[in-house]
Amino acid sequence: MFPRSVLRGLAAAGLVTALVCACRADDEDLIPKQFAKAQREKIKSFLQEHQKDTHYIPPNAKIVGTPPGGGSEKLPEPKSGEVVKQYLTQLTPHRPVPGQEEVKLVDVYYYRPNPERGKPGVTVKRTLDVTTGKELGQTEVILNGRTPLAREELAEAVDLAK
Repeated sequence: MFPRSVLRGLAAAGLVTALVCACRADDEDLIPKQFAKAQREKIKSFLQEHQKDTHYIPPNAKIVGTPPGGGSEKLPEPKSGEVVKQYLTQLTPHRPVPGQEEVKLVDVYYYRPNPERGKPGVTVKRTLDVTTGKELGQTEVILNGRTPLAREELAEAVDLAK
């Protein structure tokens, strides 16, 4: 028989490996299964279009919340030509309204870490019409809201813990 400490170590290693594998799954895994194939394709296309951005705060975005420091600090912008890091964190379908048999709108949430180390990041919320594949309304930047943990962040934390 193996000593208990060896078995515990093997179990912990297996759990960490499973978490890392699950964290590195495609963004497609976040797309709710309730959507028809055509709608899923439009969501995938939208996600690919918005995968990279050059602005930390999207132009013409509506700012929601108070900036850190009560508004005295200026929001950072990346250097020219630099791509902003962002992580897809959540896709939230809107509830269907009476008389509407299927969901037509989805909120897409991205987390963007602050380019300045140690400062809080922002959440970018875009609303997508899954019938047309186009963004509806104004992009929102949520400054002090709670954001779900991105899979990439979880993977980094697990790697650091190893």
